[in-house]
Amino acid sequence: MKSSELAAQLYLISKETKDSVLFLLQGLSLVESAELPEVIKAYLSIKAGELKVADVKSSVILTEQQKQKIAVKVTEQFKDTQIVFVYRVEPALAGGLQIKVDDNIFELSTKLS
Repeated sequence: MKSSELAAQLYLISKETKDSVLFLLQGLSLVESAELPEVIKAYLSIKAGELKVADVKSSVILTEQQKQKIAVKVTEQFKDTQIVFVYRVEPALAGGLQIKVDDNIFELSTKLS
């Protein structure tokens, strides 16, 4: 996994986790195979807004071809912006996708009640 992808995952964890110790432990479990300085640099780029995170949630695991199509479509919407994609399976979605980049949400999904 690339450093920027790890940094994006850390960024999403930091937004979802209020417990700093838990954030640190989750982060360390992700970073062990990557070079820490590169991950830190990418994380700081995300925090500074120089690199955007596309949080893609789907009801099932996406194929590489599906991920590529999503990346092309999202990148077209954010021209001249570097985007790193994080793909996650969200069991609460009965079907479809939810893509979030900053405050922009593209929802093509059905949620379970």
